[in-house]
Amino acid sequence: MFTERRILVVEDESLVRALLDILLSSSGYMPMFAETAAQACLAIDGAELIPFSALVVDIDLKGPRDGFEAADYARAAFPDLPVIYTTGGSQHLIPSRGVPGAVLVAKPYQPEELIAALDRLTGPKAANTGDELFAPQA
Repeated sequence: MFTERRILVVEDESLVRALLDILLSSSGYMPMFAETAAQACLAIDGAELIPFSALVVDIDLKGPRDGFEAADYARAAFPDLPVIYTTGGSQHLIPSRGVPGAVLVAKPYQPEELIAALDRLTGPKAANTGDELFAPQA
């Protein structure tokens, strides 16, 4: 059986979102995307019935609120939610502004780095080989 895990990704760059959609979907995750911290907060508010397995958030978002604020909001709603920060230059702020236990995946990163961090934080998942789509019917 194939089990997808919902990941909220907060990323303001459309090309990065498109690449992450392919990467996460092909790695057994079900990504949901927000471009801003405000959009992320709305998604978190709507996640009571089907919670997210993790939050992947760019620290340096365009707009008045940054990724730290999105992570703070998410952790207030879901205290055990795994958080992965991504950034190309603001990692020095994580010790003072980051949520406890968060992981950093520094930009530019290799796709395997993000998937490894998600797998480590969200636990084992069922492998999807695609064979179940073509298995003969009994």
